[in-house]
Amino acid sequence: MNRSEGVQIHFSENERNMSESKLEDPINIEHVAKRKGPGNSDLSYIEHFQAVENANEIFGATRWSCEIKNIRILYKDQTSNGNYNVGISACMKVSLLNGGQHEDVGWGDAQNMKKLGDAYEKAYKTAVSDARKRCLRVFGNRLGNCLYNKNFVKSVRNGSLSKKQQEKDVFPK
Repeated sequence: MNRSEGVQIHFSENERNMSESKLEDPINIEHVAKRKGPGNSDLSYIEHFQAVENANEIFGATRWSCEIKNIRILYKDQTSNGNYNVGISACMKVSLLNGGQHEDVGWGDAQNMKKLGDAYEKAYKTAVSDARKRCLRVFGNRLGNCLYNKNFVKSVRNGSLSKKQQEKDVFPK
């Protein structure tokens, strides 16, 4: 029987309190990546490896799992120069051994790739990584939810956020 079939292991009160405390903490600002988004906007995000590393630290590497629920190819076209564009969505569920779970959707695309197989690979990987990160972020700030807080993101961008300010100004208790 796998975890997705209803097996639940309850955390001890100490384990639960420690996990909840870590989840409430904002992400370490050194773990926030940045890139240009639509309209030349600045986007802040957590990289996939960092989200997984944080989840392993908080829950334990064997106390959470993920399952791809659905993958859809939304478009595939060939450009005038013979290259390929592919867009894929992925629906994923992340489950904790204590019964907590969340489903979300992710998006991945590949543009202007020379080989169709390479385009599919990039789009699939991006969609699955995006879906996993979106699932994990719902569990708490440390897994990326704080990146939806405009005050936190603004402070990260201008480099003015100390650990004390993270706790006091952006995430008052």
